[in-house]
Amino acid sequence: MAKPNDEFRAARERTESLAHSGYCLTRQELAELVNTYIWDHHKKKMVEASANYICQIELGSIRWPGKLYREAFRAIFGVSTDSALGFVNARSRRTAVKLDNVKRKQLIQRTVSLGVGALLGGPLAALLGDSEPTPIPARVGATEIEQTRTATRVFSGWLYTGCR
Repeated sequence: MAKPNDEFRAARERTESLAHSGYCLTRQELAELVNTYIWDHHKKKMVEASANYICQIELGSIRWPGKLYREAFRAIFGVSTDSALGFVNARSRRTAVKLDNVKRKQLIQRTVSLGVGALLGGPLAALLGDSEPTPIPARVGATEIEQTRTATRVFSGWLYTGCR
């Protein structure tokens, strides 16, 4: 689960709406300001930030927006650094490990062989083999209902992003 970007949301909420005095900037208004900023400052380059994109940043699903977007956000919110808006570049936080004397071709061949072997020996063989279909229960009880609810929660969690 992504960690919400509270710094970014707070910056938006403390910026006054251009359309409604006394209210904070909406996600849609911010998206339009970003689009306009990039158009005006980058040789008429068109981008399509949306309220959903802003929401994804606030939810933490997007931790490192593109360079032009970050520039526009810094200008709109009047901050000098990306970190002031809670942006985190995950790539710069990774530790590089150098592998010496690795026979890459051999490693790839063995990995592929293991993967294919595992598929043919296990799940794929079960799918391709002669197997009986799961029997349909004569009666649906509390256990089956709970299993269905659990599956529904899991699948809906995969699809829902929190922004509409």
